[in-house]
Amino acid sequence: MDKTAKQQTIYDCLIKIWPGGLMPRVEAKKSGLIAPKTLANADSLGIGPERLIVAGHIVYPVKPLSEWLAVK
Repeated sequence: MDKTAKQQTIYDCLIKIWPGGLMPRVEAKKSGLIAPKTLANADSLGIGPERLIVAGHIVYPVKPLSEWLAVK
């Protein structure tokens, strides 16, 4: 599977779970693709996906997250 197809498959999976387009870090395990701690570690190393802080919680826009996961 090429990177674009893999990214689309991941995106489709994530958008079904979080149709609003934002995945809270604490709920990452629900996706079955990555653990919240793995995301936290990647963020602390400066190699994580794009993130936002909403009401004091770390959230990830689904599109950039799926792109990041596709190359992992």
